[in-house]
Amino acid sequence: MSTVDEAPFHVPVGALIKLALPAAVMGVFCSVSLISLSELAEHLSDWLWNDVSASFGFEAYSDAWTIIMLTVTGLLIGLVVRYAPGHAGPDPATLELVAAPLKPVVLPGLAVALILMLSGGVSLGPENPIIGINVGIIVWVGLKLFPNVNVPIWLAVAVAGTIGAMFGTPVAAALLLSELNAGDTRIPLWDRIFAPLVAATTGALTTMAIADLNLSVDVVT
Repeated sequence: MSTVDEAPFHVPVGALIKLALPAAVMGVFCSVSLISLSELAEHLSDWLWNDVSASFGFEAYSDAWTIIMLTVTGLLIGLVVRYAPGHAGPDPATLELVAAPLKPVVLPGLAVALILMLSGGVSLGPENPIIGINVGIIVWVGLKLFPNVNVPIWLAVAVAGTIGAMFGTPVAAALLLSELNAGDTRIPLWDRIFAPLVAATTGALTTMAIADLNLSVDVVT
């Protein structure tokens, strides 16, 4: 018995337009949360590595203080993972870049672990944790405000908005979304990535406006 593929259908233009504004707002939120957590970690890092080290008689970034900082930071993160609700989420090493949304109760512990990791020097970047935080918040808020819009769309909006904010451009988000091929595959790709790309664009613009991000490189000839 042969099967007949269902013909692709387009999302009504009105439905796409209705998603544009909330997606734009969520893109701004992705950038603000990324910058806020990064700035908080940076200030804490400066205080720990300079002021606190000096108060104990150590030179900033000396071998001894580095060992102390990494040890204490590891212990604190371990306590967060052990005792915080949700244990700061699953191990990032076991997840892909885009994973299932975390429950809201998990997010505070994950945020604390992220700040400790960045300020203590045991992590090079906030990519996985901040995506997890933004996805958890946006999926939860999106379902509350727009229950007719399903989880994969809000997940894609959060991931795209965060990646756009990180790189200061929606291009990386567009490439990722085209590779993921997320959502109902009967719907054309453009219809599926419209709202996420709106979020990626506003996320990138917000980062460029607030953080003055500029990825251009001067070439001397």
